[in-house]
Amino acid sequence: MAKEAAAVATKSAGGCAKTFLIVVFILIAVIFGFNFGFGYYGGSCGDEPIFECIDRIMKDIDDEKNAVTASGPYSYKGNSITMTLDIPLDGGEVEGKVTGDCSGRVTGSFDGKENGVLSGNFNGSCSVFFVNVPAKATLSGTVIQKAKSVPIGFQGSGGGFTHSDSMTLSY
Repeated sequence: MAKEAAAVATKSAGGCAKTFLIVVFILIAVIFGFNFGFGYYGGSCGDEPIFECIDRIMKDIDDEKNAVTASGPYSYKGNSITMTLDIPLDGGEVEGKVTGDCSGRVTGSFDGKENGVLSGNFNGSCSVFFVNVPAKATLSGTVIQKAKSVPIGFQGSGGGFTHSDSMTLSY
């Protein structure tokens, strides 16, 4: 009888220990969560009231959405590419890529105005007879927000050749 009572006491003590450890773990997680929250609040809001800070952060998130992705095809002598640009309509840094017979990265800027100036550079490579040749280009154009169109002029070079032309992206 004493052995059975000792076994029951051991089983229930083990259950209490597990429950205690789970409660302690949850308590520690809550403390670290509050600590992280206060750290974020202090770093992002300073002494600004919390609800004003939340409104400002949410407004910043909405403002980030004021960007478009413009893309369009271009073909020349049997070769073709597609250019895709992420353009912040309020102005700022433009990023994008070129895919197809040429591939690479586009970086630039946009001034944020209606019919505003967009400028940038392409750096990558073009496949010429199955050989990848380093290529680069400078581009400039306008962002016509009402027409959702981006006419671009460019001058590119690679493999000892240069080429100037234009293309139009749309969004």
